Amino acid sequence: DRGKAMGMYMAIIGSGAITGPIVGGLLVGSFGWRSVFFAGVPVGIAGIIATMLVLKGRSAEQASTGSRVKFDWLGAGLSSGSLVAFLLAMTNAWRLGWGSPQIVGGIALSVVLAAGFILWELRAKDPMLDLGLFKNRVFSLAISARFVSFLGGSSVYFLMPFYLIQGLQLSPSRAALIMVPTSIAMAILGPVSGRLSDKVGTRWPAVFGMVCSTVAMFLFSRLTVSTPEYMIVVAMMISGVGMASFGSPNSSAIMGAHPREKYGIVTAFVNLTRTSANVTGVALATIMVTITMGSLGYEPSLSAITDGGNEGARVAFIEGMARAFMVSTGLMAGATALSLLRGETRAKSPNLQTDQQTAVSTSGDD
Repeated sequence: DRGKAMGMYMAIIGSGAITGPIVGGLLVGSFGWRSVFFAGVPVGIAGIIATMLVLKGRSAEQASTGSRVKFDWLGAGLSSGSLVAFLLAMTNAWRLGWGSPQIVGGIALSVVLAAGFILWELRAKDPMLDLGLFKNRVFSLAISARFVSFLGGSSVYFLMPFYLIQGLQLSPSRAALIMVPTSIAMAILGPVSGRLSDKVGTRWPAVFGMVCSTVAMFLFSRLTVSTPEYMIVVAMMISGVGMASFGSPNSSAIMGAHPREKYGIVTAFVNLTRTSANVTGVALATIMVTITMGSLGYEPSLSAITDGGNEGARVAFIEGMARAFMVSTGLMAGATALSLLRGETRAKSPNLQTDQQTAVSTSGDD
């Protein structure tokens, strides 16, 4: 039932994503953009309290070994520093220039810290990331497909609000409603794809999802200032179908590739993969858009359209957005190939441990 559980997780994400844009659009329209962040404070406090009440006891790994695992502070610092240095370099390259000392130094620092992180994790007693996990083919290719898919898909949630509000001059509430179909598809199809992966395996549902996402990214790359709203909704729905069809089977394959005592570190790495891919994808999309705007003679900044930019600036932004989505199309096609090549894990046995043993034993199969 691992796929079923992952499907319910996707449904919860989709439900939250449905509510968030609608409520956010209403708050922005009524009280201004700052109200969105104020509204998040009580939600965050409630989440902290719920976590303290629900998540008790030791992890499966601690229970199996009888020891308490120490947090890898040095590993966390090295990985965080590498990611921060990389993102700072990427997001400021358009302003300072790729050859500037700050950008070159930032990229070099990121590489050095990443190398230090890998060397430390290989020798740490309780590593933040057990690099031995990557010896499993299913895990390696599935987590790679996940990273690439979020790298390409992050541009949707980042660029589409700019396109709808600044490019098409729609109200925030209307823009939110246009983006809701993606979340509806995730909420409905997440559990379906999870149950399906329990029955037929995780590979083909994930491949289908990435094919849909590839099609959606291509449709986004064809958007213009005169695209009908219904075409945008169709593209958003296809994107949602792709994300829902891919997410649950992919997560199930990742979790099934290793035994239960590794679930904690695997789950943490899955979340790190999603977060790092999202922030990197946003940085890359920003670079694509701003470079295009600069090459067309406009200020290479998104503020050129958010601060009441003229028609030419909006057209330049949409041109840059189209190029960014073409890159996303290629990334989604790559994630499709990774999902196809990774091998299969099936969750047919009612016994979870048997499932895990089967997943590990078949990790090298085609």
